[in-house]
Amino acid sequence: MKFLSTIAVLATAVASVVASTIELGYPVDGSALIPGHNVTVQVVQPVSAQYPCLQVGIALAVNGCIRGVCPDPAKEMGAVLYSGAWDPKQQADGGVYQNFSVVIPMFLGGAGSGIFSLTHVCLLGSGPEPVIEFRNATVKFHA
Repeated sequence: MKFLSTIAVLATAVASVVASTIELGYPVDGSALIPGHNVTVQVVQPVSAQYPCLQVGIALAVNGCIRGVCPDPAKEMGAVLYSGAWDPKQQADGGVYQNFSVVIPMFLGGAGSGIFSLTHVCLLGSGPEPVIEFRNATVKFHA
């Protein structure tokens, strides 16, 4: 029984570490995006992410919502705007992040609202164990 409780404690500790490996700095909930225009996406590494996580990469995507219902980005990403390396750097303002310039697809102009998603993949620990995490922001599309 003690073995099971030890495993539960370890699993909780790992989950809390994994939960803070990456953040979506911009866009944030409520951001207005203009189809056909560039937007600078900011992907942030929180200060609390001080463990060895071998970066595999990220994907940035956007999808329209239908009658206020947005698809789950873990199952349907929508239009992939970027996929590739993520190599955050210490910035002059004290943050650790990387910016990406992407173009919002024109076909989202009639959607009204949407979901912007960040998918992150890294390898954690000595095993290593693959970690896939998602961060999202509900956005609005404006002409």
